[in-house]
Amino acid sequence: MIQINAVDHLNMNVTNLNETITFYQDVFGFSIYEQEDYKGAPYAIIGKKDSLFLCLYEEKGFKASKHDISHIGFNIKNFDEIEEVLKKNKVTIKSQFDYPKSKSIYINDPSGREIELTSHFGGGY
Repeated sequence: MIQINAVDHLNMNVTNLNETITFYQDVFGFSIYEQEDYKGAPYAIIGKKDSLFLCLYEEKGFKASKHDISHIGFNIKNFDEIEEVLKKNKVTIKSQFDYPKSKSIYINDPSGREIELTSHFGGGY
């Protein structure tokens, strides 16, 4: 059996690489670890060291759908500050839920991909 420690990275197409990088930097404090061009397509590796990485590839005309990734879930340390941070960065809250052991706020990134922000890792279980 392979034992998994944690999610390493998500590989995603985006409509505008620079706009997406800025979104993840401003809202989540991600750093850029690599940004280049691969076979005519700009890409970047961004994230939080020892936590989570996103590998982003720019694809003109791309529109995220529920068929590529339903959503990305990030557990948030400063959950009580989310609404203030999102408002400051002009990010619209799509929905909010109070689950039995956790709370979630749902937003979209610039490509339309849904992101769930959770108060408790693994739903509090």
